[in-house]
Amino acid sequence: LIRDGYQVYDKKANASRPIRLGDVAILAKSFKTIGPVYEKVFREAGLTLAATGTPALWDSPEVNTVIAFLNIIDNPYDDLALFAVMFSDIYAFGAEKIAKIKLTDRNSHLFDACKKYVEETGDRDCAKLLSDIERYSLLSKNLLADRLIRQIYSDTSYCEKVSCLEKGYLRRENLMRLYDFACSWSTNAGGSLYDFILQTEIARSKDSEKGDVEDA
Repeated sequence: LIRDGYQVYDKKANASRPIRLGDVAILAKSFKTIGPVYEKVFREAGLTLAATGTPALWDSPEVNTVIAFLNIIDNPYDDLALFAVMFSDIYAFGAEKIAKIKLTDRNSHLFDACKKYVEETGDRDCAKLLSDIERYSLLSKNLLADRLIRQIYSDTSYCEKVSCLEKGYLRRENLMRLYDFACSWSTNAGGSLYDFILQTEIARSKDSEKGDVEDA
């Protein structure tokens, strides 16, 4: 549309003009798990993407990537979360490769397709992903959420990776805020990884409701 000079009506100018990036919006019920995917696709295309309407921490792509990672550690058959992690800067699978993997076993979950893809091709990146999921799943049985998150940060250098992106210092700060949240939860409540994931959903919901009241 921008390349073709598509015309839109500008109420302020009371005239037509070529469409701009700021005129375009993506409407979504939640930017939760799929947010990092949109953010990465836009970034690779050289386009700016700004999310509004929800608190910065729970809406940030980097935080949602980590939460998606925790989800697949707890349940690797969460296809949407697994796709988000594979497509993220942690593993950097391209959309084309993920589609190729899925076509290996299109009627099953993405996790099973990954296993079959490794069996048929010996793909090292996919094998590492599966190995990481298995290893973190075992660690999650003995580690509380804060220590598990710290281990993921250390193993993947994810904090350093997001620091190299636009507004990297804010992205890194968001990751540390998530870690602090996990530390507080582990100290005051504790529980299984699933319990922590539920707690992030509760916190997200409360912050969202607070934002709605403030906007009213």
